[in-house]
Amino acid sequence: MHLLRQRLVALRGIALQQVEQLQPGLETGLIVTAAVGNVIKTDTDFVSLNSARATASLVGQARAAGKKVHVWTVNRPEVMLRMIERNVDNVITDDPAALVRVMHERSGLTPQEQAEAVLARIKPTVDYAQLEGADLVIEAVFEHRGIKADVTAKAEAVMPRTSVFASNTSTLPITGLAKASKLSLIHI
Repeated sequence: MHLLRQRLVALRGIALQQVEQLQPGLETGLIVTAAVGNVIKTDTDFVSLNSARATASLVGQARAAGKKVHVWTVNRPEVMLRMIERNVDNVITDDPAALVRVMHERSGLTPQEQAEAVLARIKPTVDYAQLEGADLVIEAVFEHRGIKADVTAKAEAVMPRTSVFASNTSTLPITGLAKASKLSLIHI
């Protein structure tokens, strides 16, 4: 006899709490559509995140809190690979055949080849369009506040809101540069 595993996901935590009172032990998950508060502190078994929000840091925090991570809707192979590398529990896609191909290709790689594949995705560019979907961007332009602010604005226009923007500034205070930034800005 095959038993089905039941899970309930909802957009509101209060709805999940009400259902858990009616059926204790049911696996529940919160669908997170926006970054509001600490989603890891929810009283659920898993969080369901848009893949753009499933940063390595957030997935790590969820794991540390004992939560599973489900990501949606992942249709591009490079994003599928990124989610696999982050060890998410469930990838929701409109293209399951592509996901199976990505998983199969990755499983045949040695750890050294996997590391090389990650390094191969690090690309220097002056084309802002190539920053779309990037988790981390490091700018290395001339030490001039106006130039750095212009580069920051153009880069952030195409980067996901969950990305981290890093600067290699050595003479300009990072706090001054952060005023022009909408993303997390760090100094490296």
